[in-house]
Amino acid sequence: MTENKAVSPCIYPRCDDGKGEKVLTRQVMCNDCRRLYWQQIRWLMLDYLTLVTQLPKPVRSGTSVGKAPKSKSFGHPAQWASDMAREIAAAFHFAELMLAEHLGHDRVLDPKKPQAARTRDAWLYITNLFDAFCSSPVAVYQVPVFLDLHRKVRGAMGYRRVVKTLPMTCPKCDLAGTMTIEAGGGTDQVTCSACGYAVDENRFDFLAKMFVEDALDKLMADYDRWKAAQLAQQALGAAMARDIEEVIAEAMAIDWCATRPHVELLPPCDAVTIVPTT
Repeated sequence: MTENKAVSPCIYPRCDDGKGEKVLTRQVMCNDCRRLYWQQIRWLMLDYLTLVTQLPKPVRSGTSVGKAPKSKSFGHPAQWASDMAREIAAAFHFAELMLAEHLGHDRVLDPKKPQAARTRDAWLYITNLFDAFCSSPVAVYQVPVFLDLHRKVRGAMGYRRVVKTLPMTCPKCDLAGTMTIEAGGGTDQVTCSACGYAVDENRFDFLAKMFVEDALDKLMADYDRWKAAQLAQQALGAAMARDIEEVIAEAMAIDWCATRPHVELLPPCDAVTIVPTT
């Protein structure tokens, strides 16, 4: 892949060189804005995980898209959460396919995969090729899309920061379940709620990505357990159906005339006489 050698203003909407102008760069997006954009994509994935695991309803007026339907199976009981999760997933999928086309990679979405699995694949593909993504024409379109989705979700849910527990022990006090990642509000940090240890800034991106991947894996494990339960239920239903069919077949094979009273129909409009067989 060849980088764009022409000098042009950074495409990131919030880029500022300190003088009210955008930074001139040869890389589509300047280095400082790349760090900000990586932060925004990470936040957007945290938004997705919150939507599909907690099923929140919007707390701000004018954000609801209707009454939440009752959930009959695995899915999102809250319609708003389901719709927003679907929008975020679609944005990641589109960015994945466009980047793959730009780089000449063969990426095909498997429609049989559940939404969370496809979103995880798209997330990993984009983040593993993040520099190429930021240097490609795909970023020109996707930057405002990702930013707008993050703004809509956070605004509707009425909060600025997300706090999640990391799947790791504290390097200082060695306690498990105490390390939390806080994202949003302009700053991100990983700290231990027990001893106050703060992770070095250089390791934050690695831990943030580890958390997202772990959360997506847990989400997929939940889906797999639900799917296995559904298949087991279907197998149980099929077994019951076979048992019922066997009972019916046995019943049809019985000579009921030899075991039940003989029914003799007299001329029409007369009563039916039941004559016991001998």
